[in-house]
Amino acid sequence: MRAAGGRCESLFGAGTLEKAVEAVRRGSIHDAGKAGFYFELPFTGRPRMDLLMEHKCSALHAPVRFADGCGYGFQSFFDACATDATLSDYACGFSFDLSEASEVPGIYLLPNLERPNADYVPRMLSWLGGEGRTARVMAAFASAPSAWRPYYAGYMKGRPGAPARLGFFIQPDTQERYARKPELLIGDLDEYRPFPVTEEEREKLLFLACRARIWDLQFDLYPDGSLSDALGVSLGLGFGAFDPRNASGSLAGSMAETVMLELERWGLADARWRQMFEACYAVKCLVIENGRRRLVADVVRPNTVKVRFRQGKPFVAKGYLFARSYTLEEHS
Repeated sequence: MRAAGGRCESLFGAGTLEKAVEAVRRGSIHDAGKAGFYFELPFTGRPRMDLLMEHKCSALHAPVRFADGCGYGFQSFFDACATDATLSDYACGFSFDLSEASEVPGIYLLPNLERPNADYVPRMLSWLGGEGRTARVMAAFASAPSAWRPYYAGYMKGRPGAPARLGFFIQPDTQERYARKPELLIGDLDEYRPFPVTEEEREKLLFLACRARIWDLQFDLYPDGSLSDALGVSLGLGFGAFDPRNASGSLAGSMAETVMLELERWGLADARWRQMFEACYAVKCLVIENGRRRLVADVVRPNTVKVRFRQGKPFVAKGYLFARSYTLEEHS
């Protein structure tokens, strides 16, 4: 994250690098291969960052060994991820809010998006201390439009009203259907939520559905089973085709640039969105791992952009970068 010209501070906030290094050090797992990292940053307001550190469950070995010896107290969760064969193609990890004083991160567990499901959600809620929400969460998943595939649940006991977060994966054929006929998205939202889409929300969602690929919808569910007026929309902007060695060059004239300029016009983004693409890179280098010389690649690439609505109005846009180191080959 250390970048020339003060980009680290302007993107992530002063002191964030040191906090991230310490958080990762304490959450690191021995003998689990290379972790993946998601950097989440808002495009307006105070610069800050959330950091997600991710492992494939299949790469874990019980008893899981943490660098600090305790894994923030989540030993049993990670041991379960390591030993349960039904979770082998899931990803698990820590979620660090580096702008908050709390030293205890969140934990998460996500299925492979090619096979989204909510079968694991009751166990996940029990691990999070939200087992009392299980029946209402599963009912809210079951009542959604058939084209939305449940894949994520979280319990945010520190938020006002202590809501549960529900995540739906929008399959590629439905993404395309929404892009061709965005009114179908509005109809599905009106079917699911007990309150209608506002005119401003409708206008903004029609644009996003047409110009991007909406692949993820997130809702907040209160303890009484009612949905809040918050809506999260994750956008597929073709980042998979971007060259991380020149992401800014890939951006020029792209669908992603069109969408980001519109978010800037809405007041949801400032110069940070361009800096996010400037922060991407890919390099190769020789390293020594476990006494062997290996050729590795370090990559930071754009992952997604999320727009959040509240009371029918967009109020924040966030960018996500993904970073991982890959072993390419061994050298004798």
